[in-house]
Amino acid sequence: MVSRFKNASCLQVPFSQLTQSLLNGTAHVSGNAWWQKPGSPAGYLYPHRLDDLCVVVKRRRRVQQSILQSFSADTWTATGASLAAFAGALRLIGRRNVFLEVVDAFINGGFVARKSDRRANLLLLLLSAFGLVMVSAFTGRFMGFLAVLGEPHQMQTLVDVARYASRVYGLEYIPLLLKDVEKNDVVWKLVAKFQTTKAEEAKATMLRDFSSEETSTAYIISMSQARVFLEGNLWDASSGTTLGYQVPQCLLSPGYRSFMTQPHWAYKQKFDTLLQGIVEAGIYLKIKSDVWFTYRAKALVRLGPALPSSASHAPASEEPKPLGLSALVEPAAVLGVGALAATIGFAVEVLMGTLVSSV
Repeated sequence: MVSRFKNASCLQVPFSQLTQSLLNGTAHVSGNAWWQKPGSPAGYLYPHRLDDLCVVVKRRRRVQQSILQSFSADTWTATGASLAAFAGALRLIGRRNVFLEVVDAFINGGFVARKSDRRANLLLLLLSAFGLVMVSAFTGRFMGFLAVLGEPHQMQTLVDVARYASRVYGLEYIPLLLKDVEKNDVVWKLVAKFQTTKAEEAKATMLRDFSSEETSTAYIISMSQARVFLEGNLWDASSGTTLGYQVPQCLLSPGYRSFMTQPHWAYKQKFDTLLQGIVEAGIYLKIKSDVWFTYRAKALVRLGPALPSSASHAPASEEPKPLGLSALVEPAAVLGVGALAATIGFAVEVLMGTLVSSV
């Protein structure tokens, strides 16, 4: 084990030693995993929380597509409506003469072109307040979007880990598989392969296995998103049982029980048995950003488009497709509808101005 990670500085250490290192300040969080600080005597890779084990890294520019998809249709609709309403308000205020005549017409119960500055100014103030509310709503949505961009699971994690991977391996990706304590090579299989292979060969292997045209979107998942492996201490032999893994609750819904031997989440399964069952069943699970994934060969994750929320799981034969320009279609369509609404509002405004002018 030591020889494999001499350069990577990520030796796995016991949980108690990790905890002590954290208390002593010799460890810190980089991405979704605990890494040894430079100059510290021992290295390790251990999850910050069990739901925060970064399995694979994906490129930063790829992250934005999944974030964009998580920016829901409701948000785009509200944003488009706010923009359209505010644009219409500004346009109406800009045509002051028509606006005042229309205001007076409605106030006086008929098309009487009599200007009243006090009433007009009051309505202008109300309309301006309405516009400010719309702008505030849009700004709030936008700030929420920025918050998503800054969310550790979505952006900074990938940047930190990718930076580490680039420094250690000189590669764009660094696959990290979960560890089976009875088979130490499982979690480190790809990492060790990169360390014992020439850089160019490793990069070629990486590109071939994980960056094909078909699956170039990304490979990343955290256990909080995947909920595939465990709840509880990953490397803990609780209650004196054989080191195994707790089957998470979501895998024990009716659609997933066919390959499970007991229908309760605390049942222990050997890692390879559980993993094999997942791979064979082609399980689809839902993650936070409403993107579905399935475990396939090499126990890696391939991201695909969101499935309908009513679906409990997808059939094993259905293959997810990588994210692409389709993530932009819905927002563009909604904004297009907003632009159409603004155009209709402008036409109504012109019509009202014509009616007032003709009286």
